[in-house]
Amino acid sequence: MAVPIRQCRAICLANHLHEEINNIVVTDECTDRPNCFMCWDYCKILHEEKRIVRDLMCSDVICYSGCKTACKYYGGFFRNVKQKTLLSSLASRMAIVHQSIPFEVEPSAT
Repeated sequence: MAVPIRQCRAICLANHLHEEINNIVVTDECTDRPNCFMCWDYCKILHEEKRIVRDLMCSDVICYSGCKTACKYYGGFFRNVKQKTLLSSLASRMAIVHQSIPFEVEPSAT
């Protein structure tokens, strides 16, 4: 299982495993709690889907508490990945430009 899925699911358990349903703690199983189970399920789905599908799945119309937890995690995760990719690309371009600029050596003042 991919690291982001495991990290996302750990957040699901931390946020939703011990929620009460109608003031009753049912069991210690994530599958018995709708928000926990939805979050757990979305962690895998959001990791595998394209951005447009993630955006649709995370809309306020169909996304409740458990879903929002997974969406929030992946929103930050993909934003960080994109920033790292952009920075790496920029650094590569700067290195190429730097190599192509001729350096002029000034005569020494002797």
